[in-house]
Amino acid sequence: MTISSALFSERMLARFSDMNEAIQLRQTKISTGQAINEASDAPIDAVRLSALGEVTSRVERYTTNLTVAQRRLSLGDDTLSSADNLYTRLREVQLSSASDTISASDRASIKLEIDGINEQVLALANTTDTAGQALFGGYATDLEPFLKNADGSVSYMGDAGDHTLAAGDALRLPTSINGGDVFMRVETGDGVHSVFDLMSSFSNALDASNEFTTSASTNAQGSVNLDIVADRRPQNWTLDITGPKGTATVSFVAVDGSSGAARDAINAAQAATGVTAAINAADGRSLELSTNIATGNETIAVTNLKIEGRELAEYPPSYYAKVKPSDAGRAVLLTSMRAQAPVPDVTGVPFTAPSGVTTSKFSLEGKEYTLTYTPSGSLSAKGTVVVSTSDGEDNFITATVTNANNQDTITLSVAGGTLSGIGPVPLNNNEAVLLGLSSASNDTAGVPQNTVKGRTFTALAAGQSREMNVNLNGKTITVTHSKGSTSPFDETVTTNETFSTSNLTGVTPGTGSSANVWTAVANSMELTIEGVALTATGTNPASRAANLAIAINGNAELAAKGITARASTDADNLGKLHVGTLAVKATNATDPAAYGDGSVPLATTQFTLSSDLLIGTPAVVSSASATSMGFNVSQTPLSDSAEISVIPVSQGLAAHKEHMNAISESVAVHKTVVGSRLRRANDQEAVLAQRALVLAQEVSDLSSANIENLITELTALMTSQKAARQAYSMVSQSSLFDFVK
Repeated sequence: MTISSALFSERMLARFSDMNEAIQLRQTKISTGQAINEASDAPIDAVRLSALGEVTSRVERYTTNLTVAQRRLSLGDDTLSSADNLYTRLREVQLSSASDTISASDRASIKLEIDGINEQVLALANTTDTAGQALFGGYATDLEPFLKNADGSVSYMGDAGDHTLAAGDALRLPTSINGGDVFMRVETGDGVHSVFDLMSSFSNALDASNEFTTSASTNAQGSVNLDIVADRRPQNWTLDITGPKGTATVSFVAVDGSSGAARDAINAAQAATGVTAAINAADGRSLELSTNIATGNETIAVTNLKIEGRELAEYPPSYYAKVKPSDAGRAVLLTSMRAQAPVPDVTGVPFTAPSGVTTSKFSLEGKEYTLTYTPSGSLSAKGTVVVSTSDGEDNFITATVTNANNQDTITLSVAGGTLSGIGPVPLNNNEAVLLGLSSASNDTAGVPQNTVKGRTFTALAAGQSREMNVNLNGKTITVTHSKGSTSPFDETVTTNETFSTSNLTGVTPGTGSSANVWTAVANSMELTIEGVALTATGTNPASRAANLAIAINGNAELAAKGITARASTDADNLGKLHVGTLAVKATNATDPAAYGDGSVPLATTQFTLSSDLLIGTPAVVSSASATSMGFNVSQTPLSDSAEISVIPVSQGLAAHKEHMNAISESVAVHKTVVGSRLRRANDQEAVLAQRALVLAQEVSDLSSANIENLITELTALMTSQKAARQAYSMVSQSSLFDFVK
């Protein structure tokens, strides 16, 4: 076949063009390092690269979302940790607030702290991330999720959703927890409540603790008044009634002004409690609870009150029970208890009648009494006294007047005895001094005699012993009652007020039950007490005893040791003086001479306690043997005005221990959830990083040029191009004659 020169040239030029494109393509790949610069370079690989690019973009978006999620979750974890620290403090102050030793001012300080913690928790609940999105609002991230209302309550404005972000093709990762779960739903033993309501309840309970309690226990041989405070809406009440037979739980529907249902429920449990109930005739609404068991010291208790819908504390409470000893019950109980109580008396010192009427006020069992003395107008005739009161009990204190040597002497006696064993105490001392019922100086002859007579009790058997403690003006003295083992009549009563004595001249110490009763037997007296030497003189028994008492009381060293003395002003006991602060006199109710063989113990014994010098009435303090020694005292007067307001147990300070623990347990659960989600986010971060690495490798494998091969190809192409050009040049320059040759 013959090829024309023109066709040859055309084909060679096309060949040169293809070679130039091939050379340029490889030069471009070498310079860019990319195997595919245009889709036409490798159509199939280009499609694959496009798909890989889309996947890479999604991974990058997931990674960005994951970073945001990690930041929100970390912030949420820190916020819950801060809340947990506040809840820990709540538990601490709750424990301290429930202590019996904490004062009202301490509780007020705790309340201020609780209210401050409430505000801090509210601020934490409204925490936002760096983008200003709420952490605890659910889907509603653009709103402040928690709103404080005008009444102090807190409302949740968010929703129940969990804010999420895509962190994988099939993974949406929650970035927080909705605030409704975290702050508005805390499970307690009495229901589900918000953190804010529980803290407000605690604050209200602190206020209420100064006026209300969760239980009432009242001595009530006669009756106890129970008043139910409610409104017109029927509510289910449950409470425990304790009486002499035991405790029973009673339930009833309470409505303001109607106690019939409560009465019926209490009476239905009478067999278990020993308590019966009746409508109070005086007001027609409250209940009179009675034990109907006359043992002298019965107790009715109202405890464990629960009211439907009253799980949290409010202040002031709207629903509660009032418990108060009834007047009738108190009167019966007082009579019964006083019949066993010691009887205190005060014998004043003789005084010259003042010119006009004189009044003096006294306190007894927390009540005020007024003594009015009216002089007779004659020194040789006694005046008259009247005891009145508007606060205490009529005829509880009686007063008598005697006259001797142109002076009156007043004796105050207590009818039936006192529950504490303490007698009348002057309130206006100046007037009491004028009437001889108080002392204005350290004059041993001008001090009233305070005595407390115990009840008769069965005497000890041979070889037995018992003791009790007596308080006199802050000093505790032990009284020991004992009987010898060899004779039933060898009975002694002593105190532990002992001190060393020596070199006694003209003075005889007492023995046995009168160990601290000394007698001045000579006009000139010398003695040493606790190393202190004293002397005294007198011309008659009265002056001898008085002057010796003055010498003892005038010594500072003895006074520092609590050693005092009081000379007797009794005509039958002139010359005698009490040394110490407590005199104990034992009286045998049965004459020992009646038992000639000495084999029968004394039937009964009675003690009388008296103060010596110090103003004050001896009071028996706690002792296991006090009752068996004739001193059955309660230490505290029975109040007729002690109304106790009982609120539900859920509203008391003790119940808030469980509430505060529930708050801490709740946040711990949510911290675990957030921590779990944060760990999941961290795990997904590693997955995305690995996936990005694989994608990058795949893209690199497809798009990266093989430089070494490309250079080889380029070299070959350029060599071929050069050879083709040389051949073309030689062919194009030859003539027909060159071919003929």
